Amino acid sequence: MTQQLLQQLQALPDGWPLVAVDGNKRAYHKAWQTNPLTKEEVAVEIRAGRAVAVGVIAGPISGLLFVDHDGITATTQLERLGIPLRDLPKSLAMTSGRDGRFQIIYRVPQEFWPALRGRRFWHTGNPDPATGKPTKVIGVDGKAEQIDFRWAGHYSVVIGAHPETTGYRWLNGRGPTEQALADAPTALIELLLDQPEPEPEQLPLITSDNRPASPPPVDGPLPLLDFISRTSRDLIDSGGTPGSWNDDQLALALDLRGTEAWIRAQGHTPDLTASQAFALHIQAARVKARDFDERKAWHRFDGAEARSPRPSTPEGKLNDRLRYHTRTQRPVLPPPLTAQQQASQANHSEPPDSSPQQSTQQAYAPSLAKPQKLEAAELLFMLRHQSQDGQRIRWNVFHQQVEVDGAPLEGAERFYLSLADQGFKVSKELAVDALVQVAREHPYDPVTLYLEHVAATVQPAYIDGLATAYLRPGDAAHGQPTLYDHMLRCTLIGAVRRAFEPGTKHDTTCILSGDQGARKSSFWSVLGGPFFSDSLGDLSSKDDLLKLHRSWIMEWAELDHVTSRKHAGQIKSFLTTQSDLFRAPYGKAVEHTPRRGIIVGSTNRTEGFLVDDTGNRRFWVIPTTRHEAEPIDTGTLAAERDAIWSAAVHAHRAGEPNYLPLDLSMQVNRENEAYQVSNPWREPIEAWLRSPANFHRVITSELLLTEAVLKPIGQQTRADQMQVGNIMREVGWAKRRATVEGRLKWVFFQPR
Repeated sequence: MTQQLLQQLQALPDGWPLVAVDGNKRAYHKAWQTNPLTKEEVAVEIRAGRAVAVGVIAGPISGLLFVDHDGITATTQLERLGIPLRDLPKSLAMTSGRDGRFQIIYRVPQEFWPALRGRRFWHTGNPDPATGKPTKVIGVDGKAEQIDFRWAGHYSVVIGAHPETTGYRWLNGRGPTEQALADAPTALIELLLDQPEPEPEQLPLITSDNRPASPPPVDGPLPLLDFISRTSRDLIDSGGTPGSWNDDQLALALDLRGTEAWIRAQGHTPDLTASQAFALHIQAARVKARDFDERKAWHRFDGAEARSPRPSTPEGKLNDRLRYHTRTQRPVLPPPLTAQQQASQANHSEPPDSSPQQSTQQAYAPSLAKPQKLEAAELLFMLRHQSQDGQRIRWNVFHQQVEVDGAPLEGAERFYLSLADQGFKVSKELAVDALVQVAREHPYDPVTLYLEHVAATVQPAYIDGLATAYLRPGDAAHGQPTLYDHMLRCTLIGAVRRAFEPGTKHDTTCILSGDQGARKSSFWSVLGGPFFSDSLGDLSSKDDLLKLHRSWIMEWAELDHVTSRKHAGQIKSFLTTQSDLFRAPYGKAVEHTPRRGIIVGSTNRTEGFLVDDTGNRRFWVIPTTRHEAEPIDTGTLAAERDAIWSAAVHAHRAGEPNYLPLDLSMQVNRENEAYQVSNPWREPIEAWLRSPANFHRVITSELLLTEAVLKPIGQQTRADQMQVGNIMREVGWAKRRATVEGRLKWVFFQPR
């Protein structure tokens, strides 16, 4: 172990400030923050047995920033921060081997060092019912999951021993001898330079002071380019500088998107959309470089939408330009408030005679005057105005939910009460119907958006050997994809096909079988990301179908508990169903809804978890060789997730099948015999068949039940006969129609 650690130490980049770490991940020498060790000094500590691991100091002393992806849900937290994992450049990355944990190392340009500071973002779950405060998501290891951006005053262990795992190691292809150290992306630096914005809170859709006003006296739309900054205007006119396109185009996209939204929030229409103005920049940029990559430029433009775009022009100048172009002193409408602003200004409205020195808001008190009755057309008009072309109100196709300001709308059935507080009289049914109608005018599917994005922007991974790489590393000796690799590849393609073509046939489920603690469920959770669920019950609950349709990757955890309680035919029917009949949220009647996701499974058992029936071919069982001491590498899987789905999308578009060829399907049938539940009738039936006295007898189900199973004729059922038929088929017998004692019956025979 000592020699291996010394070799890993020498492979670290020269000049990195190091710390010697003990068995509890602690740096034990004094003043390590300002007194880093060299490789030679750390080597002395290792040889003396005092150091069992090596850390690298973050911050200005090294110029290194560590992005600590601490748990499976950290991927979702990065999405919420507007810097998804797929958009982070490839750089050095290592893992401790814990579930979903890994770190990425970036170099920070020196000009940002003084203002940069580390931050930590917890991924919050459901509020505590007692306090109402958000709760931290706790991983399977009992520790909170988070994103930790480590800068000054911190170090990260990169090589050596870990107290809970087999040790630290570099992710595949991401070590210092294989991967160059990348610069931290602009979006990440901006996040650590500025105060993080609080989580957005849902704003009222209609209030007493934001009803649609009459359009101002202005001829035609407003000139968008007059409202953007001088820098942005120059980028559009000149095309910019090739070496600066990465940051400049992102800044331009943020300005254009933010300015367009601001103009529309004032009740006006710009003469150009943000995308049309960005196209003018691209047209000018093509002249600057023959190898100009238009696809990357549009990728930066699309990525700006998730980063809270705002105008670069100060608010005061925007108002001045609006007054100039409209020739009116009409007050502008405020943009949607941030959570912090809303908390301090909630339920206030500006009095008519307020001055700039006075508070511009006053408390809103519901009026007891006769409420204004709204007809359907009026309510639709008001909601469409507040929707801001789908920026505030939209329909999540996958979850079948109304979303307001990016979050699922809770309590839609009480929306009419909110309107009543604002002085409007609307029936409960009309309020919900209008809200759903406006939302459905702006539908989106988060799963297909994700898949299209990774397919366009992420280099596809090699998925032909995915099961070998993560679940069965010993199979690498075969030198070619195994049956299990084909199973997993077809499963991924099936998931993508169901997303793009809802209801398409995918009647198989891939099951991971193996030791407890091998992270089988975590494997599916990492692949599914925010679209994963393991809440499916045993099919007896009426809510199970809704849970299924709100998940892309649905895991039947501990599948043996399901198969032991449910009849094989019921499970077979459930898996083969392509659309389900139920009443969707906000629906008035039951209707057929095609499935958009797949079902997967996991079990700790290695035998006896499949019921004895023909439906067993629908289960693709992958017995993983991973175990608690060396579990599935979910850290590397999380880092490679987007590349894996990118490859699956390309395979789907190429028309590759989501089912196994006949020869592999037959192999599945043979392997599944080892996983079948043992039928207690099989042994006495086989013994009866081996008896010489029965060699020349006409064999029927009734005969076997009576003489082999010893079940009286009066108690025999159709289900008993089917069980006997399954057993006879398993032991190599077939059946045909024949006349027995003057009656036509099914009899068993041995095919030649």
